[in-house]
Amino acid sequence: MKIVNKHICVAKRLIEGKLTQKKIGEECKVEERTIRNWLKRPEFQKLCDELCSDYKRTARLIANRWTVEAAKTLIMKLNSKSDEVARKGCG
Repeated sequence: MKIVNKHICVAKRLIEGKLTQKKIGEECKVEERTIRNWLKRPEFQKLCDELCSDYKRTARLIANRWTVEAAKTLIMKLNSKSDEVARKGCG
């Protein structure tokens, strides 16, 4: 099985978990039966696994970045001598 754009289209939507296979087929111009067949193929399963890993890795990077930014802001506010910051607090 050679991976083409339709495979990627279907795999991404399956991973998102928001649409039925029928709706995914309509969006990606693939028959629902074809999606069921692809799901049985190791190459397609591998594609889904790789895309899922990529999504997880990206989510972790985003979460880590914003966690660091939030911690810096909280520390700045807690250490501030400014009356404005003291009045507003951390929230």
